[in-house]
Amino acid sequence: MVERKKGPETPVPPVPDSETPTVPIPRKERNERRLGVDSISLSKEFGMSLNEDAHIEITDENDETGLFAVADGMGGYPGGDVASQTVVEALNDGFESLEKIRKARASGDMEASLRAEEEALRKLMYQAETRVHKKREESPPLLRQMGTTGTVIRLTKDERGMPWAIVGQVGDSRAYLLHPDGRLQTLTLDAHPALDFVRSQHGEDAAMRVQDILDELLGMGQLASLQLAIESGTPVPPETGVTKEDIEFLTQHMGEGLIDYYFTYRSTVQGAFGHDPIIRTKAVPVPPGSKLVLCTDGVHDGLLKREIRSILRGAYDELPYTGVKEAARSWGDTPAQALAFAAKERGEETTATNFHPRSKGKDDTTVVIVDVPER
Repeated sequence: MVERKKGPETPVPPVPDSETPTVPIPRKERNERRLGVDSISLSKEFGMSLNEDAHIEITDENDETGLFAVADGMGGYPGGDVASQTVVEALNDGFESLEKIRKARASGDMEASLRAEEEALRKLMYQAETRVHKKREESPPLLRQMGTTGTVIRLTKDERGMPWAIVGQVGDSRAYLLHPDGRLQTLTLDAHPALDFVRSQHGEDAAMRVQDILDELLGMGQLASLQLAIESGTPVPPETGVTKEDIEFLTQHMGEGLIDYYFTYRSTVQGAFGHDPIIRTKAVPVPPGSKLVLCTDGVHDGLLKREIRSILRGAYDELPYTGVKEAARSWGDTPAQALAFAAKERGEETTATNFHPRSKGKDDTTVVIVDVPER
């Protein structure tokens, strides 16, 4: 991990893993108008030194804007840890160039300024791609298929001092926005073949809604049960996190064959740093008092979206599954720790006596949370 440039670290009790979490400055010790940063990265096996995830948190000299990212080295090929670290190093090296653009922008044209910053972030991400590609070419044959996902947030401010998140993504690491009212907004669309198909046929908004619905479902079995209930006129239970309209939207825009493909091959990703990826960016307004959340797929593949929302809000009693609830409560000294350890617990739920249909087994788990202060 590349250490963030600003902000002291507060000691916390050791956690059962080879990585030590970065924790936020306690609220009473930091300026209420500055960003709070909370992060943690856990390897898939407690005590293992190899972690193919990497992350970075950098803030400006006033801790009011910054650059935050997570990267997840591709599984199945050696060198994922090298690729993810290469990406965050490239982002670290390019931070000052982003700051120069922010400080030099012309006043009065907010849209043009945001476009310039978005283009600068896209350029920096392509520079990271070039570094990974070069690293592959210079490496022994065994490492020449290395690659990594990566999701980046450039937190900036407009002419009125209002925060904006410029989000860039390659692969399936995620970005979320937890609004002050508790609503959790997904900011990124995974580069999955099924979701790319929906995007191409129906547009990005439809694909984002499809992804949100899929993120609340346990799998094809639950979907079939909900469809039968709808056909019989039985109301969809509110605790499922979806509505009748959601299920109808999903089947209309995806079809059962594509839904089954998605659940069967959830880990499939189209594009990665080092493999000529498509880099997608967008600018999103951030309400003061919100939380920006970055995580690798070790978090969102296993946890339902409503579970992620409850954990980020500290509402552990809303969690229906005992193991996840206890992991979040026991290790949740910070929201990032609670989310990471809850996801790690879900990854263990693969046995006959402790099984959850969303669990895909053990995985590296990384979370970065940025608290955006109230004005």
